[in-house]
Amino acid sequence: MADLGQFGKPKGPLGKFFGWMMDRYNKLEHVETIKSLDLQPDDRVLEIGYGTGQAMILSAEKIHDGKIVGVDHSITMFEVASRKNNNWIDRGIVELHVGDAESLDFSQSSFDKVYSIHCIYFWTQPESNLQEIYRVLKDKGTAVIAIRTGKGEVYQKFTDTNVKKWMENCGFKNVTIRRLGKRKHKASVIMGEK
Repeated sequence: MADLGQFGKPKGPLGKFFGWMMDRYNKLEHVETIKSLDLQPDDRVLEIGYGTGQAMILSAEKIHDGKIVGVDHSITMFEVASRKNNNWIDRGIVELHVGDAESLDFSQSSFDKVYSIHCIYFWTQPESNLQEIYRVLKDKGTAVIAIRTGKGEVYQKFTDTNVKKWMENCGFKNVTIRRLGKRKHKASVIMGEK
């Protein structure tokens, strides 16, 4: 069985390999999440769990006067994402932090859009983390959570309907589920508004 610790918090050379695997495996979710956000050139955006920074590149291509801030608890992923996004960092579009989604180090109403791709499984208290997302989101802002759906213990807890319910419990409105195609590994994008 795969080392779930490396998926949850990649470390060292093996962690870099897992990051590369996740980039390949999660490409559709990266594209569909960014598409769902309808990013505008001056948006302030937060990505929670940026991993190698692959989805951040897709975001940065749409931002000109705003900023994309990333938080990930893996120092290894910080190093990889910093190299991969070096051009955007130098231009002041991307800013990366090492931190925890349970306690985001940002003021209330700091971001227009917040997204997280395949990270919710590693949150010990998902509703608490979603409440943090709600806190840092501006009024009328949008949050998107991308998950994989399927069989297995993790997927039984983190269904798209559960994530929708948790978001609604935190105050999100107009929460919708968009299921991504008929693939071997199915996924969903859950979107809500503040």
